Amino acid sequence: MKLINRIKSKINQISQRNLSIRGRVLVTKSLILSKIWYFVPAAPPNHKIKHEITSLISKYIRSSAILPAYSELTEHIILGGMSAPDVSNSINAILAKQFLALLTSKANWAKVARSMIETHLLKSRRKLDLYQYLESNSINTLGWLRN
Repeated sequence: MKLINRIKSKINQISQRNLSIRGRVLVTKSLILSKIWYFVPAAPPNHKIKHEITSLISKYIRSSAILPAYSELTEHIILGGMSAPDVSNSINAILAKQFLALLTSKANWAKVARSMIETHLLKSRRKLDLYQYLESNSINTLGWLRN
């Protein structure tokens, strides 16, 4: 929650400026969200925190009721959007990149991590290797609920 408070205080500081929508999007990407990208690989936020961050960001960027929905603002500029950040998708992309590195790396740390994951899977009811587990339609991912 300390991170949420930092984001709130930064938004309060920046809200006093009279920025355009595009300016708020740029400030959000460079000043506000840069605070969370550092922590995501080591301690990814849960669904509740992701939702709270998304809510704070969307309220800051979409400060007027006459603006289109935030989901429309996340579209690329060419498609009529403002390229506003989609926090949930960005977090998922960072984690997917990390997981892909884990699956493909030949480094010793990756081998150890893969063997720990497979050991966890072998302890479960169904005996699956890591790749079979990822292809299954399980609602759990290594003990954590999927978002």
